Amino acid sequence: MRAKRMIYVMGTDGAGKTTLTTKYVNELHKRGLNVSYLYARYFPFLSIPVKFLSKLIIYKKETEFSDFEGYSKKKSKFSEKHKIVSKIYILICLIDYILISFPRVYYKYIISDIIIVDRYLVDFIVTLSIAAKLNVSHSKILYQFIQKIFPIPTDVFFLEVSSKIAFSRKNDIPSLKYLEERKEFYYKFQEIC
Repeated sequence: MRAKRMIYVMGTDGAGKTTLTTKYVNELHKRGLNVSYLYARYFPFLSIPVKFLSKLIIYKKETEFSDFEGYSKKKSKFSEKHKIVSKIYILICLIDYILISFPRVYYKYIISDIIIVDRYLVDFIVTLSIAAKLNVSHSKILYQFIQKIFPIPTDVFFLEVSSKIAFSRKNDIPSLKYLEERKEFYYKFQEIC
């Protein structure tokens, strides 16, 4: 069996990960290599009812797009006040991610010599940590847990562009603050991993 190579490209929304990885996959295909692309972003399933209830109870008509700072403050207050609910949410999201992503990742891992992954473990942990208002040390514990289940990348690249450029590249980013918050968390997270 040939050695597997897993290339993980991470970074904030709008950094150009998908654009770069799809071009790289196409180039490797042209060279005749057995390569697969995997967009491993977290798409909630089990946590959909929790998100729906939080909209009704916490946010009401507010969304990330209408008032990101107000939305974020409400989320922080709720997480601080209801720590058990926040931990249950984290657990549901972890189970959700494992159930949905594990088969997809391992399928690509089995059929390919090279897997290029966009939106993988660190991206998931950063998104979950920000949503649940976790600190970096708690995020590291979650990362160490989930890392034991999934294949470990052989190569990791972090793409970075200015928040303003990233914001101008995509129309599904709520605000510059959203990007800056994530970028800051990536930096802190990388320092301890």
